[in-house]
Amino acid sequence: MDKEINNVKTTIKTLLKENKYTQKDLAVYLGISLPSVKRILGPGDLSLNRLSQISLFFNMTFSEFIELSNTKSLTYSMISPKQEKAFINDIINLKVFRSLVLGLNEDQIKKRYALSNSTYQKTLSTLERHELVEVWPSNRVRLQIKWPFQFLKSGAFYKKILPIFLNTAVKNSLQNSKLKALELAISKESILTFQVELNELLNKYKKISSSNMKACPLSELKEVTLIYSILENCVWDELI
Repeated sequence: MDKEINNVKTTIKTLLKENKYTQKDLAVYLGISLPSVKRILGPGDLSLNRLSQISLFFNMTFSEFIELSNTKSLTYSMISPKQEKAFINDIINLKVFRSLVLGLNEDQIKKRYALSNSTYQKTLSTLERHELVEVWPSNRVRLQIKWPFQFLKSGAFYKKILPIFLNTAVKNSLQNSKLKALELAISKESILTFQVELNELLNKYKKISSSNMKACPLSELKEVTLIYSILENCVWDELI
């Protein structure tokens, strides 16, 4: 838990610097003294209510702030708009890239997506041109983007590909009876605690996934997709 708190405080300091804010600006927003802010950012605990207020200072939800804190601690690689364009223009580029990240070899990828030699070569050339991979002799490939990576939330992937992906994922989950929803009636403090603990669990398994991908044979790995969203309003009231 101490590591997570340190990550959060490091994220606050980084965001202050990136947005050209001072600790005094944060103190004025929170309605506390500058020494109090210095104590908050120093050693020790940080209350969930105070962290929620700080999230709003940066125009972020509590969940977004925690996710960013975990992201910075995991040192994700960010997919650039130029690289996103390669995936948007032809979805096979994204499929092949994901397969390469998962460790599949050329024969496995071509069989998985029924690709001809020429199509596979063309796809590798596109990925290399967009600085996603480096192609060596005999079609050996070196990834230019380190895993784990993520897409820009304001980018084309989230706007065009993600809705299709979510629609397909929900449809498959309904068919397999694996889609689950949980409704709770809990206090704001409990919601914040739930979000922290959930993000800690997700962070734990992201690290396990990264470790497994490096240590385990591909045949022992199973691709798992987890989709979650915490809706702090009554969805039933919005039904037509």
